[in-house]
Amino acid sequence: MQSVFTRTQQPTETVREYVAQMRKLAKRIPDLDEKVLRSVVIRGLLPPIKAYVIQHGDNVITLEQVAEYGKNRRSCWSYVTYHSVLAGIFG
Repeated sequence: MQSVFTRTQQPTETVREYVAQMRKLAKRIPDLDEKVLRSVVIRGLLPPIKAYVIQHGDNVITLEQVAEYGKNRRSCWSYVTYHSVLAGIFG
């Protein structure tokens, strides 16, 4: 059985789907703090999406904002890949 602390986003899963599943799992833990859940959700995001969300850390306060920043997975992948390539070339 998956736990909110072991679940990670799957490659074919959107951020919104992942956040929804994490909310369901979190209901199994009474009084789980929203800040803790947000941190656990961010930790389980796919690496390029996690990097993108973390870059906007001060703006990402709620799970809805996590989902919003990660909603377009392709954009996140493209953004991170583009900047990684630039860093490799000019870094």
